[in-house]
Amino acid sequence: MKKNFTLDDLLQSAYIRMPRLIFKLRYSDDPEDRLLADLYEYLYTQSFFKKGMVDKHNTQLDCQRGQIICSQAEIAKCLQVKLKKTKILIKELKELNLIEVEQIGGISHISIRYYDRLAGTLRDVVAKPVKEEKKPKENQADNPQRLCLKNHPLGMQSQNNN
Repeated sequence: MKKNFTLDDLLQSAYIRMPRLIFKLRYSDDPEDRLLADLYEYLYTQSFFKKGMVDKHNTQLDCQRGQIICSQAEIAKCLQVKLKKTKILIKELKELNLIEVEQIGGISHISIRYYDRLAGTLRDVVAKPVKEEKKPKENQADNPQRLCLKNHPLGMQSQNNN
């Protein structure tokens, strides 16, 4: 068993928001669906959550939010498929309008389309302070005479009877 795969490790690690459809396709009976989902999940999980730098061939490259910079051979190796198959799958994701690919010097700059809508914006994921619950006013529910039935059918009946 892996030593960094404990409950504490899981609880302290970063989380990612991912569409359930990816998981549905990963466990599909169709091997092509599984490969496509594997590729998309790989790109999605390896893309930068916020802008950063990537070192490729001793060159620092700007990597934008929702983008991964790597060679397609690296992707093929990680997914354990042939490079030709990886290129076909990348082309399919492009045709589905899920990614954009720019080749610069043999390195792919792959952007996840609609990343902010899928992963949430940086503002969405910043920890928000927990609001304290408002306590009910003392005796508000305990004293039926204090309850206001104004504009309520029962309240109007009691007003009409008086």
